[in-house]
Parts: sequence; C-alpha cells; structure tokens
Amino acid sequence: MGRAATTPKGRKAFGYKVDIEHRCFHSERSDEAYGSWREDWSNSFRAIRRMSPTDSYPDAVAVENFAPGEAVYVVWAEWTQADSFGSASNRGVDTLGVFRTHAQAQGLETLARAAKDYEPTPYLGLEYYFGDFKGYFDRLEAIHIEATHIDR
Repeated sequence: MGRAATTPKGRKAFGYKVDIEHRCFHSERSDEAYGSWREDWSNSFRAIRRMSPTDSYPDAVAVENFAPGEAVYVVWAEWTQADSFGSASNRGVDTLGVFRTHAQAQGLETLARAAKDYEPTPYLGLEYYFGDFKGYFDRLEAIHIEATHIDR
C-alpha cells in the first residue's frame, strides 16, 4: 500500500491498519525478451483496526480517533498497472481514507477521481495523494466506500 495521506505539521492524526485481500488469479508471460505479459488480480475489503504498537506504518490516517466497534467508512482504490508490454488488471490497491460519515467518504472519492497528478490535495485537515493511479500507463478501475466497524 502506498502513501495516501499525511498530516500538516502540528496536526495530530491516528493510524489504522486495513486488511484488503489481494491475490493474483491469472498470470501469463511471453518467453521472449521484452515479450508481452498479463495479470488479473482480485481485491476485497476485509477489516480495519487501530494500529498496535508493533505496527510500522498505517494504511490509513484520520484526524479522528475511532474506538473499536465504532462505525466508519473506508475509502479504497484499485487500478490497473501497466507498461509498454502488458498490464496487470487491479494490481494496484491503496487505502485512501477513513471517515465518520458517508458524505465525507464521498467527498474524498470525488477529489481522488478529479486529481491530475501526485500533488497534495487538502481535505478535512489532512493532505491526500492520488498519484499512484495517475501514471501514464495506469488506469483507475474503482474507488470503493466500505461501511464497516473498527475491529476490536
């Protein structure tokens, strides 16, 4: 998972780990040098939890400290990664944010779809980055909003 959001200096944020099942179910590659290739990936949201002291980096940050069991909306994206020789459908996956309301989550989705590059996009006290799926060969496939609860 990439760097989706950061906090401006002096602003407190809370980290969350997000479990998205990410598996390749089809892969083919040509035997020749610089030959064609193709992959197909499947992704599905599983859970979100608060970071533990042993976690190194958050998958998502929020300005709110959500308690275990609290209802939240997780925004995540999947995109096709490619180069001149082939593509990997839905290989790119990143958690974009976690919010208290569906309207807040939709606001981030709208900003992510409209972003043109990897410049920071301010939203609700954080700076978001959407460049991971804005590459020359890359193509955004979907932005999902999951209604869920923080795992205990």
